[in-house]
Amino acid sequence: NVCGNGTARTQTLSVAAIQAGLISGPTNTCGMTTATYSVTSVGTGYTYNWSLTLAGWSILTGQGTNTITVHIPTTTNATTYSGQVRVTTTNTCGSTSLYRTTTITACHNSIAMNNGSESISNTFSNIYPNPTSSEFTIDVTSDMDKDVIVEVYDVLGNLVIHEKHQIVSGTNTMKTNIEQYKNGMYFVRLLDVDSNVIHSQTVIKQ
Repeated sequence: NVCGNGTARTQTLSVAAIQAGLISGPTNTCGMTTATYSVTSVGTGYTYNWSLTLAGWSILTGQGTNTITVHIPTTTNATTYSGQVRVTTTNTCGSTSLYRTTTITACHNSIAMNNGSESISNTFSNIYPNPTSSEFTIDVTSDMDKDVIVEVYDVLGNLVIHEKHQIVSGTNTMKTNIEQYKNGMYFVRLLDVDSNVIHSQTVIKQ
């Protein structure tokens, strides 16, 4: 009042943290050894706390920021595995938001895809040329006449080619055309009619 200022009365305020938006990044990491995940910035003064529930995964860079790069291990004991990438935000008041999550699935890799037993121990296979721009050749040497199946998977684990061939005792040559498909890495499996994997190999289309 006109005589001066009174003693201040104070009230401590805490501002709720803002939940991060949707996480951007690959949801299927087949064939990848690193990946980047990010969320849109919720404003200044925020720390981003990332966590991973996928076995063997680790954060390489970016913890505390809205973008991280993660290390993806090679799995040899399963054809698929899944888990979550999660993030919360913490503001300068110390308030932490709810989690934002995205589920990640890893598909077949070149090692895990070889999950069958070789049915004929003296069957030999070779795939070439690699890389290729149009088609690849599979040379198969066997000691008996039999049917075999050629499967080609893209990096998302989708079966794009399924071919059945008859081979005879001796050396056989089979050709598979992938010219119509996008450039990148593909997984090729050669199986017998009982679905035992005879040979598996990655092929690059360029």
